[in-house]
Amino acid sequence: MFSIKPEGNQFIVYSDNRNIGLKKNKIHRKLLKLIQKEEKDFILHVGDIVLWSLAWKSFFRDLKYADIKVPFFYTRGNHDNKLFFRKLFKLKSSYYSINYGFAHLIILDDNSGILDKKQYEWLLDDLKNHNDYKWKIVFAHKPLYSGANHGVRKHLIEQLKPLLTEFNVKLFISSHYHNYEQLHERGTTYIVSAGGGAPLTELKNNIPQLIKHETNYHFLVISIGLDNINIVVNDIDEKEIDSFKI
Repeated sequence: MFSIKPEGNQFIVYSDNRNIGLKKNKIHRKLLKLIQKEEKDFILHVGDIVLWSLAWKSFFRDLKYADIKVPFFYTRGNHDNKLFFRKLFKLKSSYYSINYGFAHLIILDDNSGILDKKQYEWLLDDLKNHNDYKWKIVFAHKPLYSGANHGVRKHLIEQLKPLLTEFNVKLFISSHYHNYEQLHERGTTYIVSAGGGAPLTELKNNIPQLIKHETNYHFLVISIGLDNINIVVNDIDEKEIDSFKI
């Protein structure tokens, strides 16, 4: 588990730049330059950092190009090799948690479809041990709900939704489908944020949970307060495409 002493009260979330080989990812670099302008205590990436292993050098060159110097946390995506991911970022496992001010952040690895017994028991213990935090936010690469094809993941919903309800998890952030979605289901807000540079994908289904969607390259600015979580979504053209409070 990590602990971050806030200097401010906000952090950045983005994902799915999915760098390819040694090529420069121009969209990713432009997005990082915009992210660098924002006030932030850290950046959290929600997976698919690379398309394959040869692209890691390209990704770190992008960070250097944008002069990113704040702490950077990662969620494993389905394109991010598990063993390489853990070794590269010196993690004991591909799931962990972060204490940040009023919030407890939980990073999961849901790329196998459902959590295995070890990860599920870890999650349950982590939620129990941090239930005194005002806000609990879960991050996982693949969404529970999305308007994309195969976007509603029944087995993972059956496994995780009871825990989200029991421990009053108000926000679940994922990626994988290359667009932006804001969704709501029984007291929890779900965000799909996968606009980091990989080719964009249009939604296929207007599911009942869907409140808003945009097909844009983008990032999230999340501010944590005692009374609310404020979320602003900025696109690559420096336009605000969504904002709301929880």
